[in-house]
Amino acid sequence: MKACPNCHSKYPDDANFCPQETCATPEGPRRLVPVPAEPAPRFQLTSKLGGGLSGEVWVARDSQTGNDVAYKLVTPQVLPTPAAFERAQRELKQLQRAQNAHLALVVDFGRSGDGRLFVVQELVNGQPLSDLVRDAGPLSVDRAKKIVAQIGEALLEGQKVGVVHHDLAAKNVLVGPNDDVKVINFVTPRPATETVFGVPEYLSPEQAEG
Repeated sequence: MKACPNCHSKYPDDANFCPQETCATPEGPRRLVPVPAEPAPRFQLTSKLGGGLSGEVWVARDSQTGNDVAYKLVTPQVLPTPAAFERAQRELKQLQRAQNAHLALVVDFGRSGDGRLFVVQELVNGQPLSDLVRDAGPLSVDRAKKIVAQIGEALLEGQKVGVVHHDLAAKNVLVGPNDDVKVINFVTPRPATETVFGVPEYLSPEQAEG
């Protein structure tokens, strides 16, 4: 692909000059220049993992590390204002400093081509706590204590870097082998109303009041 440096129109590789008379120089037609190839995106989406009201989630391949990651495209309604978008990016940057085994690692984040926030986290081998309870029924006290303690560790780590979880619900707690826990989705809550975000059954009174 080539382009005119004056009007920026693009032409095939076998073209040499811009046909627009207004682009001509005193020496003759404007010579086209090669268009630099755009770098390949770092994350290549491979398969859809899931998602809900807060956005869709994909499995993606990280070209820098070769690892599979979880790539989330956040629904615009979750971040309806520029201030909300900036807050989310600021908190994600803070979360990248977190160092706890029970908090899903934030690999990258930014603005997608269509203007939405994308969030890339480590790909966690586990199922939502909500699904675990649905399938297994009420958990034993010892098992529940182990899971809740790990959730607490993740929340404390978030607090250390200045981030509070905006949607602490069972769907955002992933339970893996040996009941190892990872907490996800700190800063991208699903919208319940125009002013309240999160799963209604798990909201604190302060959140429910907006």
